Amino acid sequence: MSILDVLPPRLTAPAAIPPMIVAARIDVAMVDQAADGKDITHNREEMPDSLSDVAQLLRQGFLGPAGAATLKFSEPERGHFLISYDGGPRHPDLIVLLLRFVHTLNQTPPRSWEMVLNAFDGDEAAAREVYAGGDFVDAIAAVRVTAEGAGGKPRAFDPLRPAGPTNGLDQLRGDTVRAKKVAVPDVETEDAWLSFSVLGVFNPPEIADEDTDPEIFASGSDLVIDRITAEPSWVVAFLTLLAPGGFEAQIEE
Repeated sequence: MSILDVLPPRLTAPAAIPPMIVAARIDVAMVDQAADGKDITHNREEMPDSLSDVAQLLRQGFLGPAGAATLKFSEPERGHFLISYDGGPRHPDLIVLLLRFVHTLNQTPPRSWEMVLNAFDGDEAAAREVYAGGDFVDAIAAVRVTAEGAGGKPRAFDPLRPAGPTNGLDQLRGDTVRAKKVAVPDVETEDAWLSFSVLGVFNPPEIADEDTDPEIFASGSDLVIDRITAEPSWVVAFLTLLAPGGFEAQIEE
């Protein structure tokens, strides 16, 4: 189910947040499996690795200046897990990104059952032995967001949509973006950003489940991102990481 449908009824978040944040907490309360009598498989074990990759990008200059950035995952009490950020000033879109991770890792993609079934040549009994599908509504009871700012007048905050600069880029639906005088990222940085793209967390929520397979490569002194469906602000944040001194980007026809 789309994050637009399932998160708002369970979410408590500030209506306004300073333009840059230096700390944030996302406290997630899980559905009580024992009380509901359900065998729910939470994908919490994947969260630390994902957060480690996000922290790497933050330290390199994603969503703010390069510098200190710590993302932690903890389970302070039964039935809760906590994601915390502390570090240099970051755009509040970091909270949007982390909420999308919480949703993605607790929501089985719509086509996953068909994929598993096809892998077993239509053998439903064998497929069900390994299938661990689940819905966000069965796993997550409530999500609470708090944040501390780095100064500046608070601005309206939408936890479902990024609000960062788009540099004039329109919505991307499998397009090609060319950025002038931007170097190709190192392997770890490229892999981290592409892995998030494949997860769908950079896509508009309406198409988060659509297959996406972007490619990054050099073209002369330019950087090209091909087959991209990410919201423009995520692309601009990534290019800013690679070229903090500035860049020019455009969609190729």
